[in-house]
Amino acid sequence: MVIDSEISAVNIFICFFIVVYFFIQFYNNFDMFSKKKFIVWLCIRIAVVLCLICALLNVKWVSTPNATTTVFLVDSSLSVKEYKKEIETYINQQLLNKKARDKIAVITFGREPMVEVPISKNIKEIRLETKPNPLFTNIEKALSFTADYFPPNTNKRIILFTDGRENIGSAYEVIQKLKSQNVNLYIYPLKNKLNTDFQITAINMPHYVYRKAKISAEVVVDATSNGEGIFRLYSCGNKIIERNIKVQKGKNTFLFQVPVQNIGNIKYTGEIEFREDTNPQNNYINVSTMVINEPNILVIGNKEDTKNIENLLDSLYIHKKCYTPLEVPSDIDFLSGFQEIMLVNVNHKHISSELEKSIERCVREQGIGLLVIGGENTFALGGYEDTILEKMLPVRCKMRGNKKQPTTGLVLVIDCSGSMEDESGGVKKIEMAKEAAIKSIEILENEDYVGVLGFSDRLEWIIPFHQLKDKEKIKYDIGKLKAKGGTLILPALTEAERVLEKADVKVKHIILLSDGQGEKEGFQSIISSMKKQNITLSSVAVGQDAEKSLLKKVSQFTGGRNYEVANYYEIPDIFARETYLVTKKYLNNHVFVPRIVSDNNYFKKRDLPELKGYIGTGIKDGADMILQSDKEDPILAIWNYYLGKVIVWTSDLSGKWSSDWIKWSEFQRLWGKIINEALTDYDDRDMKIQISQNSCRVFVYLDSGEEKSELSAQVVLYGSEGMQKKINLKQIRLGEFYGQIVLDRVGGYVLTFHIFHGGNEVKRTVRTVYLDYSPEYDINQCISVDNFLLTSDTNILDKSSNLFDLPIVLLNKSSRSLKHIFIPLALFLFIADIWIRKNY
Repeated sequence: MVIDSEISAVNIFICFFIVVYFFIQFYNNFDMFSKKKFIVWLCIRIAVVLCLICALLNVKWVSTPNATTTVFLVDSSLSVKEYKKEIETYINQQLLNKKARDKIAVITFGREPMVEVPISKNIKEIRLETKPNPLFTNIEKALSFTADYFPPNTNKRIILFTDGRENIGSAYEVIQKLKSQNVNLYIYPLKNKLNTDFQITAINMPHYVYRKAKISAEVVVDATSNGEGIFRLYSCGNKIIERNIKVQKGKNTFLFQVPVQNIGNIKYTGEIEFREDTNPQNNYINVSTMVINEPNILVIGNKEDTKNIENLLDSLYIHKKCYTPLEVPSDIDFLSGFQEIMLVNVNHKHISSELEKSIERCVREQGIGLLVIGGENTFALGGYEDTILEKMLPVRCKMRGNKKQPTTGLVLVIDCSGSMEDESGGVKKIEMAKEAAIKSIEILENEDYVGVLGFSDRLEWIIPFHQLKDKEKIKYDIGKLKAKGGTLILPALTEAERVLEKADVKVKHIILLSDGQGEKEGFQSIISSMKKQNITLSSVAVGQDAEKSLLKKVSQFTGGRNYEVANYYEIPDIFARETYLVTKKYLNNHVFVPRIVSDNNYFKKRDLPELKGYIGTGIKDGADMILQSDKEDPILAIWNYYLGKVIVWTSDLSGKWSSDWIKWSEFQRLWGKIINEALTDYDDRDMKIQISQNSCRVFVYLDSGEEKSELSAQVVLYGSEGMQKKINLKQIRLGEFYGQIVLDRVGGYVLTFHIFHGGNEVKRTVRTVYLDYSPEYDINQCISVDNFLLTSDTNILDKSSNLFDLPIVLLNKSSRSLKHIFIPLALFLFIADIWIRKNY
């Protein structure tokens, strides 16, 4: 038994008070009883006092458990994959000697630990089947996890199978903590075989170089033996250097002159090839260099939309590269070479998912500017709503808070003939029609009217024409659309025209979708009536069998639009575009003079040229609206999206709406300011950044160029899949900072360096680093098991001995408080004390 080490002064005082009280009672009652009864009373009193004192001092019962829990902790990284069978055999042999009361568990680990076999007494045989990430070894995390995994009231033993080649974390401190937790650690050493291996370790090049210069590239090759091989260097996919090289065992350094032609962030890939090499995984490496001359802008758009912008950039002597949306490379290394990206009247369906994500990362992580120029293929009409692109913009596609717009009456006339059950690409036409109808419903406002009329060889109002109040119910009812019967278009148009004629709405429109051939004639009367009633009709002809020529004539005569669709997936987007157009507030074709609403450096208080149109949007909270239309909609807006600036111009620059602006004498000067505003604004010419990399460990040194004590520095690490990590750099001298970063995934990383003064950012710059292959393949990075054992001061397992007979040196002592015994006992004895005093 032991006494609690944490005893308060109050408890000591109470104990003292009890003892004093005992002596006073003893003195007062000395002559009350006979000698025999007095002795009984005295013993009871002493027992009560002792019980109370023991309870107050929290006396505990300390015991040592008889059972032991053994956890087999198995390294499953790449460097020890050849030992899997050996480890399984060893564990299964040892299980034959396990004592019945003992428990075992199996945990495997690579980058992270995974439980292979939960703690149990009844394990006869194990097979290592879990697959932790094998590209990294984190012994520290595995040991910490295992130490917390042990159940209470048991002795603890870990059998660690490893080669000691830890490349993430540091196990040494954890091993010391294991001792304080009474965890017995034994190591089953796995020694690697030394194979012939040639590794390209680094390519050292300056970060900033000038175009048409020649730079020196220092190439480091490590080898486990002498050999002859080939070194190649690629730039932008083209081989620019190929040389025969000879290496000796150890570190080898080669120097090459590299010509520089392109501008921007240029990615170089170096590779080596040796015939005797047994490990090709570490034979290539990437490095990036920023080639500068003048600002470099990427223009994405079709030629007819970008021609005026190209002329503008040429007049400003700004270097540019122009691509159509379908041709532009989407990888982030390419995009990182530009200080600004311009999207010019680009429909979202022409922007690949990879390109959109890469643009977002460049703006968010690297501070590259984004300038979006409008046109009829942008914003709501271009499918930007609820996309990553819309999230980046200072405007939203759905207009809110605008002055009251004309109420719209929309009838969706949808072909429900049997052919609408046909499939293409795994989707039925009727299902795409349902999705299209739902999209239209979502776009309309609650004040608008809508009806969904299905037709085949008979008519059915799926949604009777009425004011849009309950969107969810309407969308549910749209699911009742079913395909059956033939195709009769004329009765459907007559019915739709009938309900719209009576509707009290300003805008009356029909969207007709059909995939078959109906009547050939008899339409003149109905379309003439539509025209008199100002009812417009747009048609969507689906597939080769649709009555395309007839639908086109009906659409043109009523002032609507005609679409011919081969890909069924396009139907919902067409319905959405049509619904946006028919509401008369997204596509604004009228003449107005933009109004300056925000103080800025772009425009002075002067008369601006007229615009003839724009795409309606809504300004977001936190964005700065610089110009607005006569309807108070954004024309020019800007905001910061993480590190980058995003600017939106909701009119065009092709000349359709902006011809007066393009002819304006101030056009070049003012748009030069707008373009410069979005350019990457970091400048690190007075900063010094040194980055040294040892496999997955990156060491950074930053000299801010200023000796101020109030400075602080931070580097933000951006990896693939949106991974982000912030590392505060340690100040080693005034204005100088140092830090270490661990890369725990293979791939490219962007490092954004921030310098703060008094909490405000004063400087920023960006670098790119790569972890091209797992450190498990690095012949320099990993320490040997012998060094690990020497440093960690642990027990080496004798493979021939029965590990379940090994002595448990560090016993897991458990203690239990005896308050629950002493307090009731004291109470019982106290009652006995009272009984004796009353009866004697």
